[in-house]
Amino acid sequence: MTFVRDVQHSTDLPSAVINCKSPTVAVDGVFQLSGTPTSNSSISSNSLVLSAGYHFYLEASILARNASRNGEVSWAFHDGSSYIGQEGFMNFATSFGSVARVSRRVARALIINSGSSQTIELRIKSLSGTNWNMTTTSTGISSFNYVGYPSLRIMELPA
Repeated sequence: MTFVRDVQHSTDLPSAVINCKSPTVAVDGVFQLSGTPTSNSSISSNSLVLSAGYHFYLEASILARNASRNGEVSWAFHDGSSYIGQEGFMNFATSFGSVARVSRRVARALIINSGSSQTIELRIKSLSGTNWNMTTTSTGISSFNYVGYPSLRIMELPA
């Protein structure tokens, strides 16, 4: 027997997709943010400012090229004092599958209303290897014609 609960109420979740690209290629390098976030969030100096009284789910994918195929990179959200949430990770030296594989894994964080606004950055958490390129242009990265930009997705959840 299957029980299906009646839907009593449904609400649209405000969401937005913004660009996050071209950080300083070093540990703690901050990704550049641009675009129009949700009505209860804003961008200030490459930081995402989240308004008090709301919950947020954040998810970020990056675009990176490791020409030497000898490194790995992880990225995560940072709240000004520590890394939060789950980090994204790419390994070009011993990746799952092939060393030439480029994945688009994501960093993610659930931000629960803390009673005050919060400022969040997307940063490189760890980096190894040589010949990294994370400079994204309108034609992709390193003259490879990748589709689209790396992105940061914001979803507001009911508090």
